[in-house]
Amino acid sequence: MEAQDKGLQGEEFVNELAYSSLLKFWCYPGPKDERGDKKEIADLLILFKNTLLILSVKNYEFKGQYDRYFRRTLDKAASQIYGAERKLLASKHEVFIKHPDREQEQVIPADYTAIHRIIVNLGESVQFYPSGSLTKAGKFVHVLDKEAFKAIMQELDTIPDLVNYLQERERVFTDKDVLILPGEEHLFDNNTGKQFFKYSAENRNPAEKTSILISGTEYDLLAKYLENDKKFPELFSSSEYNGAWFDIDGAWDFYQKREEVILKRKHDRYSYFVDEFVRNEILVDVNDLRLDLAKELLSLTRFERRIIGQGFFGLFEENKHKSGWYMARRHGKVADLLVSFIIYGSDMKPEVVDTMLEVALQGYSSFEGYQTSKSILIAANNWLTQFKFGYMQDIKVLGEEEEMHLRHDLDKLGWFKSPQIKHYSLKEYPDS
Repeated sequence: MEAQDKGLQGEEFVNELAYSSLLKFWCYPGPKDERGDKKEIADLLILFKNTLLILSVKNYEFKGQYDRYFRRTLDKAASQIYGAERKLLASKHEVFIKHPDREQEQVIPADYTAIHRIIVNLGESVQFYPSGSLTKAGKFVHVLDKEAFKAIMQELDTIPDLVNYLQERERVFTDKDVLILPGEEHLFDNNTGKQFFKYSAENRNPAEKTSILISGTEYDLLAKYLENDKKFPELFSSSEYNGAWFDIDGAWDFYQKREEVILKRKHDRYSYFVDEFVRNEILVDVNDLRLDLAKELLSLTRFERRIIGQGFFGLFEENKHKSGWYMARRHGKVADLLVSFIIYGSDMKPEVVDTMLEVALQGYSSFEGYQTSKSILIAANNWLTQFKFGYMQDIKVLGEEEEMHLRHDLDKLGWFKSPQIKHYSLKEYPDS
């Protein structure tokens, strides 16, 4: 009963973090093969666009015996992930899983080109653990302790930021034996030291694979990645040595105190406008179109979301004190999206606003020459008490007659006759 309780506690920990990062609609806790053997496939799956994350959560109590602990956590979890990947992507029968809030849906293997495997080890007081493991098929599996998983989910709280880190971590560590030592030096006692050397002697061979020791936490490792333009230092992946020790203790604290990082966090507050807009406006009434729009916005990095947030509030600040009948507009491109903003007078009738927003959404694509296939419009009144949005995907050039009607409406509104072009230069890490 106690082991079962620990397992449930582990799954709840991971689910809570995943749900809090706006991934609720793409998280599948304990999914089963609904039309097959009905068995649980993994502790948690995250399926988002072309990304598949397979998570195994282990919460075995650590009693100071590393060999036994690793066998009961890493080996078992890697085997579970291997089985989950085979079932999802290589089954002879079609696999259907169920999201808690939706009907059964089929997993289409060809949809997933970015696959990441993660073991989350929740045991306390572990003083060393490998950065990764391998499945029977030789696929890399990230090994993260509780604090490490919290670090990446909280700091890299968008899918692209998270996936970029996992890709880089796998690239650097996949062909190396890497041990992470996250604890403080005084906690590494004689008994731990003996087991550390025993484990190293039995599992690590520098003649076959480069052996690396990293003194520091996943937060420290993350700091080295972030401060190096989202790449690990070249020494981490160098093939010029067969063994190395990297002492990065305190790297996270140093990173946090840098002036440009403090400014980045301050400016990133604008980015959460996108998160809240998705949460409070788009996903309050779920349908396929709204889910597609949410995916597009949640596919943006934290910095790209900041660009949108700053663009929207810049327009709002310029027009919030106006009164009467007006529509202030701004648009630009973020990633592969055409994004437009409109602030309109609070006393305008809703049906008039809706009609004009429809014209604006199509008008921006026409003005741009139909170069972008997806267009998002975010609008609000100048009191920010009412938000509206529009979304078009797979945009095609209008027919001659439709284009003529659109041009007529745009001319009548006086839009796009003498546009003012402004150039903005934004840095992820601002200078001031």
